[in-house]
Amino acid sequence: MPVDKPLPGSFEQNKYIWFLALGSGISLAVTAVYGFALSSPTGRLGDFITSRASPTVAVIALRVLSETTAVLLGGLISFAFDVMLWTVSSTRQGITIPTLLSLSAGTGVFGLIELLGWSKVGRHHISVFIR
Repeated sequence: MPVDKPLPGSFEQNKYIWFLALGSGISLAVTAVYGFALSSPTGRLGDFITSRASPTVAVIALRVLSETTAVLLGGLISFAFDVMLWTVSSTRQGITIPTLLSLSAGTGVFGLIELLGWSKVGRHHISVFIR
């Protein structure tokens, strides 16, 4: 007979999302500092960046940093919507099917447009516009 395990805590269930949030914050900070250092060639930050010797490398590095930050933030937003979806749907009141569909990542653009036409069920129009 299998032994029942207790449910994991909130942090343990979302620890990868917290690591993603930490990585996104670090990436955003590094990108901002690097971009500021590129725009000010004098002072300590200007000496840290070798943009005077190779501007091409500096622009490529800034591009890689900004794209990495964009991908991490996009993933974080996606996971945040997923957590919000399951948090809202597990309350006592629950949510309607159109609201669930409007918050779900599996619903495409045409599905969201079709959900705007559903007027008889719930207040899902707000969540369609948020997404």
